[in-house]
Amino acid sequence: MEDDLTSVIANAVRFNQYLTLESSVLYLYDPLPMLDLEVNLLWPSRWTVVKVFHIQSQLLGCIASHMT
Repeated sequence: MEDDLTSVIANAVRFNQYLTLESSVLYLYDPLPMLDLEVNLLWPSRWTVVKVFHIQSQLLGCIASHMT
């Protein structure tokens, strides 16, 4: 009985680790296809509210994904 519970907990922990890894990979891959457009169009542009929100959403998302 105790071995079954240990096995279930170990499988749940492993599954959680796989999901964390998968979400990290997707989060890191997602902006890559558009990075060249962002560098060419967004980075040299003047600072606007939209640019601040865009950078803030990227940074906060990155910080939040690594805090878990």
